[in-house]
Amino acid sequence: MNTFSGDFWWKDIAGPQNFVKRVTEILTERHIPLLSVPADIPWRHSMRTAVVEKLNEIHPDISPNVFTIDVSDECPENNIGEFLLQKFADKDVADAYRPRSGKTVQAYLTAQEVLANKIIWVKGLEPVHIEAWMKFCRQFKPCSLETGTFIVESRDPVPALLPEIFQPVEFVQFVSHYDAILFNNLLMSEKEPALTNLRQGYISVAAAHLCEFDAELSEALLQDERWFQKAPQEMLQELAEEEPFSRRGERSGSRHILALLRANEMPEIMQRLWTAQIQVLFPILELQRLWIIEQLRSQLEYIVQTKYVEQFKQRLCSPDEIELGTLVFLMAKHDDGDRWLYVPDDSLRNAIFKLRDCRNLLAHRHQCCNPEDVDFILSFEETRIAAGKN
Repeated sequence: MNTFSGDFWWKDIAGPQNFVKRVTEILTERHIPLLSVPADIPWRHSMRTAVVEKLNEIHPDISPNVFTIDVSDECPENNIGEFLLQKFADKDVADAYRPRSGKTVQAYLTAQEVLANKIIWVKGLEPVHIEAWMKFCRQFKPCSLETGTFIVESRDPVPALLPEIFQPVEFVQFVSHYDAILFNNLLMSEKEPALTNLRQGYISVAAAHLCEFDAELSEALLQDERWFQKAPQEMLQELAEEEPFSRRGERSGSRHILALLRANEMPEIMQRLWTAQIQVLFPILELQRLWIIEQLRSQLEYIVQTKYVEQFKQRLCSPDEIELGTLVFLMAKHDDGDRWLYVPDDSLRNAIFKLRDCRNLLAHRHQCCNPEDVDFILSFEETRIAAGKN
C-alpha cells in the first residue's frame, strides 16, 4: 500500500477530508458515528489514521487510542460484553464481573474505566451482527472520548431509523466523482511530468470513470505506461491478480470494476470508458473541426456560395457549420468529376478522415476509440496547439 497516497486521499482531497472531519465532529459531540462505506473503500487503514490524527489535533489533552475490532473474526457470536472485558480489562477486573449482580456489563465497563480514552472501531459487520452491536453501544453510557466510545463501520446502507446516540456518515454523501478526478490529476502531474496536460487529463478522467471511488486501484492504473498501446480494461485485468486487489469486488452484487471484469460484463465497462471519452475527447474533436475549417476557410466559403451542399437535410450556408463527415464528402469526387474541396497536405487530409471516424464512433455508434485512435486525437491536438503558439 502506498501510505503517502492514502494519506493524501484522506487528508487533502475535499470529499474524503470532509468525511473524516464529520466522523471527528460526531465523536466530539458525544455521539457514535455509524459509517456506511464501500466494501472496497480505498486505503482503509489511512482513513482510520486520519480520524485519529484529526482527533488528536482537536483534543491534544485527551489523545484517545483507537482499537480496531474485526467482528467476523474476533467476536462472531455477539458476546460483546464478555469479549470487551477479556480484550481490554485486567484479568482480575474481567473475572470479577457477575451478570447476576444487577449491573449491566456496559455499566461495569464504565465503572472500571475499562474503555477510558479508547475508541473501539468496529468493522467486519455482517447483517447478523449489526443489531447486536447497535443495541450494546446504545446502552453504553456515558459515551465520550474520556469514558470510551465506538465507531461502527458497516458496508450496508444506514438504517432509516436510528437511535439518537448514532449519527450516520455515508461515504457516498461526501465523496464524489470529481474527488476521484482531482486526485488522479494531482497524482499525474506529480508522477508523470513528461506527459502533456492533455494526456494526463485523459488518463485521469478515464481511470476515475473506470475505477469510480476506488482511488487506490485508480492510482495503480495511472502508473501503467501503456495507456496508448493497450486497452485500460486489459491493464485492469492484470491488476486484478495482484495484491492488494485480488479480493476487490468479491462481495455479492458488487459493481466494482474488477467484479465486472471477472464476470466479463463488458457492456458496462465500455460504457464507463465511453463516458470518459465523451467528456474528454469530444470537446477536443470539436476544437479540431473548427481549426480545420479555419485552415480551409477560403475554399469552404466559395463552396457554400456556389454549390448546393446539404447537411442534416438543410443547405449549408456557413463554413462554420460544416461537420467532419461533410468535409470528407466535399473531398470526394462528385458527378461532375471534380473534388469540390482540395486538401494538398496529405497529413491534414488523412487527419480529416481519421477524426471523422473517431467522432462517428463516439457520437453515433456509442463505441469507444481504441488506444491508437486516442493517441492520434491527442497527438493531433498537441500539434495544433503547438502550431498556434508559433
